[in-house]
Amino acid sequence: MNRRAEMQLRLQQEVEGLSVAAISFYEVSLAGYLIKLFGKTLGVDGGYLTAPLAIPVIGHMWCIVRKNRRSNDVED
Repeated sequence: MNRRAEMQLRLQQEVEGLSVAAISFYEVSLAGYLIKLFGKTLGVDGGYLTAPLAIPVIGHMWCIVRKNRRSNDVED
């Protein structure tokens, strides 16, 4: 029974990691549309402005998941 619980926890953590990646990709893509509009007015390619945005977005999502995980551990 203990092994099953460990496997379930590991699976849950993997799903959370994939969720961070998927949500981060979605957020950067949405922001990219806005950035490309501003890039056109500035005469700069939007990709150069969007790429640096990925790291803070991924970090922010990771912090949110970590905070939620810690708050759930305290309640249990």
